[in-house]
Amino acid sequence: MRRRRALLAGPSLGLALAGSAAPPVVRAQAPPLPGAGTGSERTVVKTPARDAVWLVDAGRRHWIADGAAFRSRGLRWEEVETVSPAALRFLEVGPALHDGALLRDGASGDVYLVGDGRAQRVPDPLSFALYGLEWGRVRPVEGGDLARSERGEPLPHAVTGKRLPEVPPAFAPPPASRARPADEPRLAGALRLIEAYPPTAAWPAFLDRYGVTRRIAPVSGGLASYRSNDRTLTVDPAFVAGDPRAVATLLVHETLHALYDAGKRSGATGRACIDEEADAFAAQSAFWASQWGPAGRPDATTDLEVELNRTLQAAADDALVGRVISTFGYTLRCYIPEAGAGPPFPGPQD
Repeated sequence: MRRRRALLAGPSLGLALAGSAAPPVVRAQAPPLPGAGTGSERTVVKTPARDAVWLVDAGRRHWIADGAAFRSRGLRWEEVETVSPAALRFLEVGPALHDGALLRDGASGDVYLVGDGRAQRVPDPLSFALYGLEWGRVRPVEGGDLARSERGEPLPHAVTGKRLPEVPPAFAPPPASRARPADEPRLAGALRLIEAYPPTAAWPAFLDRYGVTRRIAPVSGGLASYRSNDRTLTVDPAFVAGDPRAVATLLVHETLHALYDAGKRSGATGRACIDEEADAFAAQSAFWASQWGPAGRPDATTDLEVELNRTLQAAADDALVGRVISTFGYTLRCYIPEAGAGPPFPGPQD
């Protein structure tokens, strides 16, 4: 059966359907946390879906980056309280607490945080700032110095809490017998933006090596899609004329599906399918935040930009899986794939 991953249109994830208005965003002020005032009381907190632990002290939150920093301050795990992501974001970020070094690779320019015997790459400048890391503590080194520490996974993105996937080390090349159509030149600017973002810098070259055709054509019921049977990434023409940063965000979403396809991580049904969609939304949200900041574009004017902001908010709230499950088109496709012969989302079609 043909497998297509489409970024669907719909009021919860994607554009509102024709004739229906998306609900307004309501931003309630989060309540202050215990220890968030100006007194001397300190509280140690984390959110339900993430491992990061924060010390709340004098109205600011400080990321506790390694076990040594946790232990040296006399903290205990049984004292860690669980709070909502919104309540944590209410607090100003203070300097991170870490006993390990911050090292900048002289060859790649990547910054690594060393702690608990491993070096973890900081994914991007926004995460560096939101974790409370300080440029004044970064020490330039050559690759040999980094080699002395075990290389761990990159740090999760500070906004989404997820790691953007790396290009698979090996994958099946496109069939030699298949002539690959020319790529759509109107997507070139968006691809350059993806190339300029460190976590996705290798993604456009991967699309070339994997033989993925980029084209502009109607996507029934959706914004963009990736089709694995002929390795085709499609963006609906209704969105191509917009800001290239928004177009690039759609491409990031669909390229994640291509990466999972190449790494044999795609094509599953049920919860694995839901999780893949949530990962794609997390990747697009990390990219969108890199362009506009953790709250998204402040002056969003198009329906697409408004929805990218909404999805970014859901990512920051660790609510992507729930929102994907509650979107009928994704639930239908993931749990009843045989029903996927028709449009991926019920409603007005092109």
